[in-house]
Amino acid sequence: MQEIKIALEKDVRALLTAKLNLDSDQFPGDTTLESLGFDSLGLSDLAETMEEKFGLQVPNRMFPRTLSIDQLIELLGKSSEN
Repeated sequence: MQEIKIALEKDVRALLTAKLNLDSDQFPGDTTLESLGFDSLGLSDLAETMEEKFGLQVPNRMFPRTLSIDQLIELLGKSSEN
């Protein structure tokens, strides 16, 4: 189970790095998507990418701005269990 979380974190951080052109590894897990610089369009794009990559269903294709990196990883982990 821990291996899955580590792999998810690596994938999520790689995706965030690609989307933002920032090294997301330098941000702690409690960093919110908003503080990383995501606006509503960016959050919608991120949600769509996550849906495609992880098979996750995101209501209204929008993540809340206050979602942290750790919360996003936890959300993906729960969806992969189903």
